[in-house]
Amino acid sequence: MNGMKFRVWLEKSKVTIYPGYVGTPLVLTPGGEVRQFDYNAKTDKYDLIPLDQPYTILFSTMYQDRNGKEIYEGDFVKDVIGGDYYLIQFCPTEGFYGVRLPDFSKKVSINYLDQRVIVAGNIKENFEEFTSLSKPGVEQ
Repeated sequence: MNGMKFRVWLEKSKVTIYPGYVGTPLVLTPGGEVRQFDYNAKTDKYDLIPLDQPYTILFSTMYQDRNGKEIYEGDFVKDVIGGDYYLIQFCPTEGFYGVRLPDFSKKVSINYLDQRVIVAGNIKENFEEFTSLSKPGVEQ
């Protein structure tokens, strides 16, 4: 999994952290676990320790929206041409794709969406806002 870009949603803290930013020295192990570097003064070395709370890994699609913002798995994106919202998901056999909200009636490739959309939020931080799109009487 070396070289894959990802972000981590911390379930208890309810924050997203990006590995490589100051104060977030994280790595993804070959087993798919997120570990953080911790300085051990006794050995004068850094140890890899597990995160102290449950987390969700969200991988980068390696595509950017119209504004140059990177698109990640779990992002809600808005098609600026058609006005539809999509949830970005990943399937091992199909790769990254968007599912149209609110009814999940249309699935489109990330290749089609990348320059047509802007990132509008993500499933962890804005879940209620985007799930309300499917409630009767709520405009899309």
